[in-house]
Amino acid sequence: MMIMHPQLGSELVAEIVAPGSPDHAAARALQRVCFARACAMKPDAYLDIVDSCPEQTIPIVVRWRQTTADPGQLVGAIRLELPGATIIESVVRFAPTSSACARLARRTVAELGGFAIADGLTSIRILDIIDIMALAVVQAARRAGITWLWLFPRKTLMPLFHAHIDGVLPPYRFTLCPDVIGWEENERLQLVRQLGVKGLEVAPTRLPVVYEMAVTTLAEDAARRLALVSQRRQQLDLAAFRTALRRAYATICMELDHANTARRRAS
Repeated sequence: MMIMHPQLGSELVAEIVAPGSPDHAAARALQRVCFARACAMKPDAYLDIVDSCPEQTIPIVVRWRQTTADPGQLVGAIRLELPGATIIESVVRFAPTSSACARLARRTVAELGGFAIADGLTSIRILDIIDIMALAVVQAARRAGITWLWLFPRKTLMPLFHAHIDGVLPPYRFTLCPDVIGWEENERLQLVRQLGVKGLEVAPTRLPVVYEMAVTTLAEDAARRLALVSQRRQQLDLAAFRTALRRAYATICMELDHANTARRRAS
């Protein structure tokens, strides 16, 4: 399934592709390159450990085309990990009677993983890629009966979603999952820790960082951002964007510190 949006132009295309297809292999190659810079272990280790059930995921690729006949350059990739394939359900412990556990039992929650964007792109193009990805994720989730999304991100990734500039760039409203109570200490968690991914908080003394969002909210946020694409392209400058990223990062750090402080007090 191919996804385009008139505000972004016909040259930017997202596509939901089949596991094991050439497009899926290209997405994994881009993810391998991106995570090679972030992981202490060899690049293939990330995919072996984190994307261990590719047949139970929905891969999404984004291409930039010169013409509609051009297959295009791969500029982005993400995957929707369906219940049974998510890293979160295997390494994160939720409160037993929580909404998170209920969603897992109903198999209506999926994890977003493998977010990767090619090097050398402008800020405007990166934001365009994120927005077309969001549209594709909404389509893929609805087709799979998924109503809720999780994200187990590197801390440095979240400012791209949370950055906010009035009248130009609304944020994606991911929020910290309140149902997280700790880690599932098991072999897979040990492997994740051994990856040494920069910015991924997996220390035993820290709470797992799980963000969540309803699929309906993601659809609303994408629509809000796409309605302001013209303003974004005319008014967004690099300095303003960097300021928004720094502000979002500071807020994220405060939220995580608050959550971990509250946990220590409770214990």
